[in-house]
Amino acid sequence: MIKKTIISLLFSTLIFAQSSIVRTENSVYNFIESVNSKTNFHISLQSLPLTRKSIYNFLAKADSNSSGLTSVEKEQLNFYLDEFGSINNKKSSNNIPWRLLNYKENDFELYINPLLNLGIENKDNNYIYYRRWGLNIFGGYGNIGFNFLFTDSWIKGDNIDIYQKFSPNPGYETIKLYKDHVEFSEIEGSITYSIKNFIINLGKERMNIGSGERGKLILSNKAPSFPSISFSWQPVKWLKFNYFHGWLNSRVTDSAKSYNSGRLNPDSTYLQRVVSIPKFIALHSLQLSLIKNLDILLGESIIYSDEGPKLGFLIPILFFRAVDHYYEGGNYYARSQAGGNTQFFLDVNYRGLKNVSLYSTVFADEFSITNLFNGNDSRNQLGYTVGMREYDNIISNLNFGLEYTKILPWVYSNLFSTQTFTNSDYLLGHYIGQNADRILAYLTYSPMRALQFDLTLEKIRQGGFGDVSNQYSAPGEKFLYGPLRKELNYIFRIKYEPFHFFNIMFKLQYSNISDQNTQRTPSYLLGENLNYSLFLRYGF
Repeated sequence: MIKKTIISLLFSTLIFAQSSIVRTENSVYNFIESVNSKTNFHISLQSLPLTRKSIYNFLAKADSNSSGLTSVEKEQLNFYLDEFGSINNKKSSNNIPWRLLNYKENDFELYINPLLNLGIENKDNNYIYYRRWGLNIFGGYGNIGFNFLFTDSWIKGDNIDIYQKFSPNPGYETIKLYKDHVEFSEIEGSITYSIKNFIINLGKERMNIGSGERGKLILSNKAPSFPSISFSWQPVKWLKFNYFHGWLNSRVTDSAKSYNSGRLNPDSTYLQRVVSIPKFIALHSLQLSLIKNLDILLGESIIYSDEGPKLGFLIPILFFRAVDHYYEGGNYYARSQAGGNTQFFLDVNYRGLKNVSLYSTVFADEFSITNLFNGNDSRNQLGYTVGMREYDNIISNLNFGLEYTKILPWVYSNLFSTQTFTNSDYLLGHYIGQNADRILAYLTYSPMRALQFDLTLEKIRQGGFGDVSNQYSAPGEKFLYGPLRKELNYIFRIKYEPFHFFNIMFKLQYSNISDQNTQRTPSYLLGENLNYSLFLRYGF
C-alpha cells in the first residue's frame, strides 16, 4: 500500500509539469474567488500569483463537488479546466486551439500563445488608438516550471494619459515619447521549482498581496514588475510562509557615479551616462487558517536603498525592523539618517456567511501603540480597506461588491526619495495614494459563460501632498488637508469571450473630476466627460 502511494505521488508529479506561474491579470482568479465562498474547500488569494498546478488542483476539487455552483459557473469551471487541466485529463490544455504550439512528451510540456490587443478609445471627442502584440511561452519539466511573456505596445492620439497616475491601470516604462504617441514594452518571466508544499521562484512578475478591487493596499498591479527571488512553504494545511526580495528602480540619479560619455549632444553638452541609486524591497508574511472560513495574512516589508542587497534582509525569518536597527548603527541620530522604510500589514478574509465574502486590509507605514494609548494618534500613518462580495443571493449569476479604502497622510512616503513605497515612480500599493479615500460599488452579471456585464460606481477624494519633513513632526496634518481633488466615475463594461484567449470588450465611462490644485490633473480630464472604448484581445 505504501509503495503504491509513493509511486502514485511520483507519477502525479511527473505527468503534471505545470509549476509555472499564472499572471495576476488572469480572469481565473475572479472565478476562484466566487467558488471560494460557495464550497467547503478554498484556496487563499491573499498572496498572488499562484502556479498552474495549484489552480488546477483547486478546479479539480470544485469539479468533484460542484453542487453549490450555478449552471453558468459549471460551464465556467469546464472552461477553465480545459485551459489548466492535466495533459492526461479529458479536459486537457492540449485540446485548446489557436495556440502556436501545444507540445507534450514524457515529462516535458511547452505551450506558446500569441498575444494581440487592438483598441480604440474616444476621450473628450478625441480618438486614441492602441496596439499591443507579443508572445507568451510557458511549460515545465518535472518539478520545474517556466513562464515568459513579452509585449510591445504603441498608443497614438491626442490627450494620452501617459503615466495614468489616477488610474488602476498598470504602469509601464516608456521607451519613446512623442507629441502624439508613446511606445513601451513589457517583459515578465520566471523559473519555478516546486516539491510537495515548497515553491521557489526566480522571476520578474507582478505580485498582488492583500484584498481589494481595482487596487490593493499592500502590493498591486500599478507599478511595473520587478526582478525578485521568492519562495513559499506550507508545512501544514493551516500555515503558509511567504518571502521575496526584489530589486526596484529608484529613478533617483547617483550624481557621484554618473559620468559624461565624451560624446557631444546637438546643444554642445555631453551625453551623460546616468546611474541610479540602488533600491530594494524585502517582504515576508504568514498565512494562517486556524478557524474554518477565516484566513489571516500577517506580514512585514522594508524598502531600503544606497547599497545592497544586504544579507540581513535575505534571511527570511528575521524581523526586518530589528535588522534595520542593526544597520542603522544603534543611536537615534543615525537611525534618522541611515534606516530603511518599514511597513506592517494585516489582511483578513471571512467566508462564514452564505455566498458572502468579507475582507479587510490594514497597512501601517508608521504606527506607535504607545502614542495611541496616550490619546495621540496623529503620527499613526495607516491605510485600511473594508469590503464585501456577495454571490447569487439576489439573482442567480449576479454578484455585488462594496468597498471602502482610506489612506492617511504620508503613507507610502519617506524623507528620502530613494525609500518611498514605489517602483519606477509608480506606487507599489493602492493607486489613489496617501491622504485619500475611495468608495466603490459594483455589480457583475453573467447570463452565460461567455458574456459578462459590469457596472461600477467609484467616488474618490484626494488631498494635498505637502513638505515631506512634516511627516516626522507632531501633530501632523488632518486627513484630506491641502487642495482637494474629487473624482466620480460610472463605468459600464461588456465582455464577450467566445473561446479561449479571445475576447471583445466595450466600455462606457462617465467621469466628473474637479481639482483645487491646477497643476495636478491634466486639463482634458477635468469636468464632465463621457468616454467609450472598444478592444479586441487575444491572449490577454
